[in-house]
Amino acid sequence: MMQDLRLKTIQVVPMFQDHQEALGNDLCGMVQCGICTDIAFIFTMVPEGNPPYDKAQSLCDRYRGIRASLGAVRANVGILAQATIGHGYTPDTPADFQKITAHDGREFYMMCPMGGPFQEYLRKAFTAIAKTGPDFIMVDDDFRLLHGRGGCFCPLHIAEINRRTGRGETRESLSLLLARPGAASSEEAIVFDSLQQDSMVQAAGVIRQAVDAVDPEIPISFCTCVGDVRHADAVASALAAKGQQRVVRINNGRYLEPGQRNFAARMVHTAFQRAALAPETLVLAEPDTCPHNRYSMGAQALHGHYAGSILEGCGGAKHWLTRTRFFEPGSGIAYRNILVKHRGFYEELYRQVRTMTAEGIASVALPQTPYFNGIPARHDGVSSVATWGGDLLGRMGIPANFVKNPAGPVMMKGGEVEPFADEELARFLKQGMILDGKAAWALCKRGFERELGVRAEPWPGARVSQEHWLAENLMLPAGTVYYRLAPADANVNVAANLMRLPWSESGEPQALGPAAACFENHLGGRIVIFAGTP
Repeated sequence: MMQDLRLKTIQVVPMFQDHQEALGNDLCGMVQCGICTDIAFIFTMVPEGNPPYDKAQSLCDRYRGIRASLGAVRANVGILAQATIGHGYTPDTPADFQKITAHDGREFYMMCPMGGPFQEYLRKAFTAIAKTGPDFIMVDDDFRLLHGRGGCFCPLHIAEINRRTGRGETRESLSLLLARPGAASSEEAIVFDSLQQDSMVQAAGVIRQAVDAVDPEIPISFCTCVGDVRHADAVASALAAKGQQRVVRINNGRYLEPGQRNFAARMVHTAFQRAALAPETLVLAEPDTCPHNRYSMGAQALHGHYAGSILEGCGGAKHWLTRTRFFEPGSGIAYRNILVKHRGFYEELYRQVRTMTAEGIASVALPQTPYFNGIPARHDGVSSVATWGGDLLGRMGIPANFVKNPAGPVMMKGGEVEPFADEELARFLKQGMILDGKAAWALCKRGFERELGVRAEPWPGARVSQEHWLAENLMLPAGTVYYRLAPADANVNVAANLMRLPWSESGEPQALGPAAACFENHLGGRIVIFAGTP
């Protein structure tokens, strides 16, 4: 039972041929002191050359030598397929496979997963990898179509969409259909999004079949990105060996660590992705130190990120503690020291989290199903949705929690409303809500004006100069974006007003409308609405 609760920690390692002994000693030391349970050597597999070079065979030869130098290390030793489809950079000798094509016709140096020649390349490469006898294989997060890419509109994808729909769309006409207002719920968008998942699952199946032909017991895990998380379980299932638990590393890295201002927001992304995956999926965090030295991420920041990820439901991590471009063993000593120091804390936190339940106000309500972003105009919108918990409370040091299926009051900003069903929103309005003006407007458009007590709409009037909070007789500076709150019930309590000054130091401000409204609705829910967007 205790073994089931142990964190899974993968240490990613470059294959420095000239430093095998030092590298091996370092890895054995990390295993002995409990920093990692798994070691993954990097294979950069993105195709190069025309015809493509047999990179896999060359890398496999290196791997066998380095693996032998480790001896009987007490860890799982495997391979990270660090680039398959491609992360986007163009090599000196490009391969002539079908590339991912954007809705506007741009081609990226990323291989379309539907391409037959590319699938054959994958089959050959993973057959060679499997023959080295790794304890596991992990596929990196370039294996995706949505996040940062917007889906594939190449001729292969367009032809398959037309086959499924019986229509004759072109890339241009499909792009226009998907760009229409409300297109997210259209037949075209649903077919398009389904095909993006299906084509990734198909390519994952090619990898699994290649490995199975050598050893069907080799487990394969998978790295996803936040914009592709709703496809991740399906892809991970296609990659997994028979009877293997799905393992998905989510995308919650804090690359180049911009101070602590985005820490809480990144934890919201962590919770969002954990909630989008099935409970039985083992989720790994991404405390990536990219570019893998302490000039980009401090040791304390690494510790905080890892602990926060465990708190939000991760069962381990894919660590980058060793520089990958140069052999600089001293650059990661502080990382190793802090992970050793807190090893017991991480394990105990993981055990405690599995029995914890959230209490109090949910500063972020996590959707039961992830955001639908399978159309070009919004393919990265999922990772930029502002929340009270991530962008205000967490940044100010005010306790915040991120809850799936909350039982108590809920805080919500405008961009968060869309993925929730009407039944869920009605329940939240019964439990009580704190809203910004944009969220109130979104809820009004969904038919909840009665439950809010106000009719909200974009601000139509003069520029706001101040907010007048009545109980304290306090004047506060104006924000930048407001929504009009027109009381629709006599029991609405206006707690603050928006004010306009005729000139900058005028002593005669004019009231423009509510800045904050409070209301107890017929369901018993207590509602607080701010006209602004805090």
